[in-house]
Formats: sequence, structure tokens, C-alpha cells
Amino acid sequence: MKVGIFGHYGNANLGDEAITQAAIESVRRHIPGAEIACFSINPADSAARHEVPAYPIRNMTPPLAAHPLDGEPALGTGRLQDVADVPADAPVPSGLVARLKRFPPLRWGVNLARTLLGGLRALPGEIGFLLRSRRIIRDYDLLMITGSNQFLDNFGGVWGFPYTLLKWTLLARTSGCKVALVSLGAGPLDGWWSKRFCRVTLSLSHHASYRDAPSRTLVEGPGPRYKGHVFPDVASNIELPAAATDLHEGDGLLVGINPMPVFDARYWHAADSGKYRAYVEKLAALVAHVDATGNRPLLFSTQVQDNAVIADVVSVLAPDLAQRVQVRQPRQVDDLLAFLQRLDLAIPTRFHGNVLSLRCGTPAIGICYHRKIGDLLTDMGQGEFQVDFADFTVERITSLFDRLSGSLAEAREQISARSTTYREACDTQYEMIASHVTGPRD
Repeated sequence: MKVGIFGHYGNANLGDEAITQAAIESVRRHIPGAEIACFSINPADSAARHEVPAYPIRNMTPPLAAHPLDGEPALGTGRLQDVADVPADAPVPSGLVARLKRFPPLRWGVNLARTLLGGLRALPGEIGFLLRSRRIIRDYDLLMITGSNQFLDNFGGVWGFPYTLLKWTLLARTSGCKVALVSLGAGPLDGWWSKRFCRVTLSLSHHASYRDAPSRTLVEGPGPRYKGHVFPDVASNIELPAAATDLHEGDGLLVGINPMPVFDARYWHAADSGKYRAYVEKLAALVAHVDATGNRPLLFSTQVQDNAVIADVVSVLAPDLAQRVQVRQPRQVDDLLAFLQRLDLAIPTRFHGNVLSLRCGTPAIGICYHRKIGDLLTDMGQGEFQVDFADFTVERITSLFDRLSGSLAEAREQISARSTTYREACDTQYEMIASHVTGPRD
């Protein structure tokens, strides 16, 4: 059997790479002897990281910067002043062109013309890419579109994720390859065409599941459901390596804080420098509180863009604390899992920072920039330990830290029991998928 693991992965996001790694591990357990390949946005990274063949999922994706897979990367160099507000006295565009741009029908017309022209220019290359991709996928028995927020349109609109999923599903189905949508997340997903593309993808699949019920409702709508199940995130049953031994020893709890560039103009699709700066300052205050209570703060990234946020947080700490705080910037999934197991408590912003902390048995306080984090913590019996990114206060998050740090044994017991249930559910899903593969080709 030949199985493809598909996703918008390859950008050094260890949460996404944990999904790929867990999927490869599970396929090898449930479909022994299967030949596995990755289909990603950066096949060179995927091939080196997972040691399997890899193919591109998009023709128009610009080449990604190389991400070294070993060695200790340098601390990010971003600073708060890099994303400062536009000065109040900045010149305001004026003149005929500026006035015309403020006329909605003309602006829409110009944008439509640009879109059509860009599409016509890209069409020959896309047709060639589709033909090459079909020659590849026809040799495969199963294409697994795995995990993460695959059903979204806030990055690239309908021609980003929705179109990519639909075209590969059509390529697979017309080549006799079966398609499994495995624990996908959804949202933001606002466009009518985006939802239509996703629903056609869903209707053509042999197996479909979401990682939570709200994702299913968003894609399928309030009416009769297609056929989507709900199973835990794919990374929930990843195999754990040996725990790290290189962390600084000392008194108190080892507390990992995982920032994310939410609203950061260097990364986020809807930048807001004021909100980003407030977030950085709250994290710095949290680091100071952890240290002042006799514990050991550690800042860690799960994606390369997080490193700039870590640098921003460190830049506003008191100099002595900035020298004392530990920083971890892992480049491999196993390195991340190794030190997560050693943490006493985690405070992640990224979704998979929460998923992987809980998989390692580490109690977590989630900073929720999206409802998926709160849904996860609630389902794990830890719903009280979350704050809303939009309006949390330093007092609120430090109060939760004080409360959770005093009840870690109880939290670990709840997390352990729920994690066992998650892993059993993941195995059930792979058994269902394996049953499709062993049947006749389409």
C-alpha cells in the first residue's frame, strides 16, 4: 500500500509537523508495510524532517526559506519598535487616485480585474502542475489530509486552502486513490465559495472527521450532516521520546510560556500593533510574576516566527531577569516533546502548544486567540484554566497560575485519564481508515 500524508506543512511549525509525525507513526502501526510520502508546501523540509519522499501541494507557493533541522537557532531579532503605530502626523494620501480608491464600486472593479489577470497568467503553470500531480497521485492507494486548520480562508481566500484541498481530492478520486480527511479543524471560513469548495471536498472523501464539533458545524452547516465524525487532534497520540536532561535545575516549578505572533505585523494577516504590544507586555509581566514567586520561567517557541515574539518579551524584562530566564527554540518535534515532559506547568498561546503539553501530561493555562483552545481545555477537564486573548489581564492570568500551581497533582490525574481516552479514539479512527484502504481501488 502507498499512503500520502497531506497538509499545509513545511514551514517549521512544530505543531503541524507533530501532526505529520503522529500520522506516519499511526499508519505504520495500523497499515504495516505501507510506503509513505508527504505532500506539503515545502517538500524539501518535509523529506529531510520525516525521512520519506515528499511532493509539493501547490504550484504557486513561493519557495520557502530553508529551515535548518539541527543546531541551535539564534534568538529572534524583532523588537517592539519594529511594529510601532503609524505616527499621528504621517501624511494622508490625497489627490484623484486616493479619492477614486475610496469609491467602492471602482475599488471592487479594480480588485476583480487584478484577480482575473493574475489568474490568466497563472493558468498555464497551474495546468502543468495538475498534470504532474496526477501522475504522482495515481500510484497511491490513500491520500490522508491530516489535522490542523485545513478548512480556512483567512490566508489566501478561496484560492488558498479551500481550492488546494478540492483539487487534490479531485486528482485523487479521478486516479483511483481514496481520500481520508483526518481530524481537520475549521475556521475562519467566511466566504460562500470557500464553504462550497470544502463541502464538495467533504462529499468526495471516503472518510471524514473533525477535531471538534464546532468545526463540523462550521463546514457542514446547521442542516443534515454529510458524514463527518469527531475525533481528537492527530497529534494527541504521538509517541513520546525520553524527557530532556539539559534544563537548568533549581528550586520551584519549571514553567514554560509559549508566545505567538498574534496581531504582529511581521506575521499576522490582520495586524494591530497596539494589541500586539499589550500582549507582549502582559507576557513580560507574567514572566516576572513566575520568577517573583520562586519559580523558573522558560520561554519556548513551536514555530520560527515565535522567536521574534520571545525576543520582544525579553526586551522589556528587567535586565537581571532577562539574563536569568531560560529560552528554548526547538527545531525538531522530539526536542519539543522532550522538554515539555520536564515542565511542571505550561502557558501556551499556540493551539498545538496546548495539545502537545497536555499529551506530555503537563497541566496548561491556555491563552485563547481562537475558540479551539478553549474547546480543547474544556474537553480535557481543564476548562477553568484559560483566558481570552482579547481581554485577559495580568491579574487574571497570574491568579490562574497561582491556583493551578497549587493543584498540579489533581490536574495531572485528570489529564492522564483524558489523554488515554484520546489515544484510544485515535487508534479507532486509524482502524476505520485502514478498512477503507484494504478495499478495492475506485
